[in-house]
Amino acid sequence: MSETSRSLSAVVKVGIVLVVLAAAGVTAWVAFRTPAIVATVIRDKAVDAVPGSVVVHADGDIKELKTETGGRVESCEPLKEGGTFKKGEELLRLDMRELQRQIDEADRNHDAQLERLKVEKQNDVRIKVGQQKLDEVKRQFDFKHLSQTELEAAQREFERLQTTIALEDFDAKKREEDYQAAKKSFDLQKEKMVVKAPEDGTVKEVFAWPGALINGGTVVATMYSNARLVIAKISEEDFAKVKVGQAARVRLLIYPNDEFDAKVAKILPAADENTQRYTVYLEIPPAQLAPEKLRPFSTGEVTITVASRENQPLIPRRALLPDDAVLVVKNDRVEKRKIKIGFKSLNLVEALAGVAPGEQVIVEDVDQFRDGQHVRAEVAPQ
Repeated sequence: MSETSRSLSAVVKVGIVLVVLAAAGVTAWVAFRTPAIVATVIRDKAVDAVPGSVVVHADGDIKELKTETGGRVESCEPLKEGGTFKKGEELLRLDMRELQRQIDEADRNHDAQLERLKVEKQNDVRIKVGQQKLDEVKRQFDFKHLSQTELEAAQREFERLQTTIALEDFDAKKREEDYQAAKKSFDLQKEKMVVKAPEDGTVKEVFAWPGALINGGTVVATMYSNARLVIAKISEEDFAKVKVGQAARVRLLIYPNDEFDAKVAKILPAADENTQRYTVYLEIPPAQLAPEKLRPFSTGEVTITVASRENQPLIPRRALLPDDAVLVVKNDRVEKRKIKIGFKSLNLVEALAGVAPGEQVIVEDVDQFRDGQHVRAEVAPQ
């Protein structure tokens, strides 16, 4: 091999080595650039949504079940923690044996008085005899055998007899009325010795058991209604945007992977004096979430849609910097751009100017990047 050929071969080898080293350097430079997690600007419906916190309440929250009168508990089988009941169902009954004894005694006395009165009426000849006496006095008066004074005395005696019998009838009627009033009183006492369910509900805690001796007004159990209220709290600055009937999306912590359609059912006009947040009642259709699955005091969040625009550029809300700017990655270099913000929803922001659909914006650790920095873009998972 000539000297020239050997020189040329050496140059080629050196060139190859340099190319390899350059490629390795470029690869290393690219590999070691800071990775930036990006998301693509999309075009879709822009939604202006009011955020809020949500708490599910049982209607009236925790309620107490009390007895109206005292006594010994005879039965309370339906009162079991977590047990459910229907409106009007008997939940607890006190021992009524003593009361029933008094009722039976009152019935016996009443029946005896009625029987006695019946017998007396059948055999009462006082009016008949008194009338005969008066007629005889009148006859004697007509024959001039008796004086006017004697006639008048006989008439007064007959009137006194009539008054006496009328008063006896009045007393009998009064006794009957007293008996009927006593029956109503006994019935009312019996009602008070039974605790009935005021509405459909579920038992929370139980404080009574068969044989327990309790006083009137004692709390025998606590319950919560099966009716549910989904209550949202929204900020003062968003209150004016919210209207009854607007659509909403609810996410509850007990169902972290699900969202439920809802709508605004009622708005209270006054803010909480401590938090200055307004109360909004939401309605979740049973087809979305059955009422029994709405656990009392569960919490979550809501977004209420107050306006929308179709076919608008959208970026993830987490891409926003505090000064309403975003970091766009273009040709592996960071560009900080001011954007014009339109509608905001829980996760997305409408970009009226500053970015275009298809461009990529940094969505994680946005405060760690600077304008002009070389980065390696990595698309965030959906």
